[in-house]
Amino acid sequence: VADDYAVASIESPLSQNWTKLIVVLAHEDCGAVIASLGPADPSTAALNALARRIRSSFVNIPYNPADKENVHKATEANVRASAAQLLAGSALIRAAVTSGSVKLITAYYSTATGEVKKVE
Repeated sequence: VADDYAVASIESPLSQNWTKLIVVLAHEDCGAVIASLGPADPSTAALNALARRIRSSFVNIPYNPADKENVHKATEANVRASAAQLLAGSALIRAAVTSGSVKLITAYYSTATGEVKKVE
């Protein structure tokens, strides 16, 4: 999930034509995704806002943080939603990707194996 500062840190080099690839990277056993799959809201306003944002990507995903496959599906859903949010929220990023001057990909990092796989 990218906040305004993270988006700005992408837009700054992009505006100088230094960027050729944006990778939105999810990772295995993401604590924020796991917490967002839980039955209770997080204890602080900031964490609750993050959970709401992540939960918005859970279409047809059960709220079950104990199921590893469910966590994996939720994590991939979140990384796709995060990439879509970059495109929707930044005219500069959207124009660069649409024109083909910059490629945007989503990927998943396995902390167990070190492998990074593209998420479709």
